[in-house]
Amino acid sequence: MYTTLETRWFTEGDLPDGLCDRFGGCLGERSRFPARTDIYLRQPGRDDLGVKTREGQLELKQRLDSLGEFTLGDALAGVMERWTKWSFPLANDPSLDLEPAYWVAVTKTRRLWYVHRDAATAQVELSRLQVRERIWWSLSLEVTGPDAAAEAAL
Repeated sequence: MYTTLETRWFTEGDLPDGLCDRFGGCLGERSRFPARTDIYLRQPGRDDLGVKTREGQLELKQRLDSLGEFTLGDALAGVMERWTKWSFPLANDPSLDLEPAYWVAVTKTRRLWYVHRDAATAQVELSRLQVRERIWWSLSLEVTGPDAAAEAAL
């Protein structure tokens, strides 16, 4: 178990060309960055708990609180949230039912950058997401470490 401070922005469509250049290349189908597929549990009306399977793990994520608006330059504003995360190995059990009515596959191609400051580590993630036939791009900031150090790192 560990706690993070994070904010995320999602926009439908591919990453704009200007951002592709700024971040060293796009994340489309011919990306040099590997793609992975995570399987998310659909939970209509529930945005405080995330459940997914990823690379042989069951991952749970619970929002503890919202810390208010976080702005990044003049262009982006989002909500900074505190989350607790757990990860458990999945047994290779054929009885695990990932019925499509309840689970949705999200293919993600991403670039990560890490910044270490004092006792905190900040992760910047730029991602291209494909959910069924729809394409999205996402930018996220996530900081782990003691609360005071994590807040200072932002």
